[in-house]
Amino acid sequence: MAKDGIGTIAAIFLFFLIMAAGTVVTHHIVLKILAIASVLLLLFSFYFFRDPDRNVPDVANAIVSPADGRIIVIDQEQETEFFKSKVNKISIFMSVWDVHVNRVPMSGRVSYFNYQRGSFFPAYKEEAALQNEHTSIAIENGKTKVFFRQIAGILARRIVCHLREGYKVE
Repeated sequence: MAKDGIGTIAAIFLFFLIMAAGTVVTHHIVLKILAIASVLLLLFSFYFFRDPDRNVPDVANAIVSPADGRIIVIDQEQETEFFKSKVNKISIFMSVWDVHVNRVPMSGRVSYFNYQRGSFFPAYKEEAALQNEHTSIAIENGKTKVFFRQIAGILARRIVCHLREGYKVE
């Protein structure tokens, strides 16, 4: 389980306990419905905040996908924040059913980090890339450089990123 989801899960569980206690005391149908809804939300939260182990290939200079999801764009574009040149772009869309814990795509040193507050358009829309809340991160390992962006969406509306410039990552 992702440690950043523990607070959300605890709050939902507390709400469930209050609704369940209210149901036992008053037998009110609205409280029963809220108790059942909170159990469903609690189960979904456990699913959403899961953090499964990953098997990473033991290959020097391997670059792996930083996120579960579906590739929606493979293209070239002019990147203006880090490389400031034409780069290959791969966009991965994560639905609510995908694991939302992102991983670093390669070992190295974080050479760039930027967090930008923003809107919450659906993440698959073109304008979401720069207008939504997002983090931009670059990792360098010798001559290899990777730049990636985490973009919040309409449902997953927050980004918790513990990386900062200078961190060594694997």
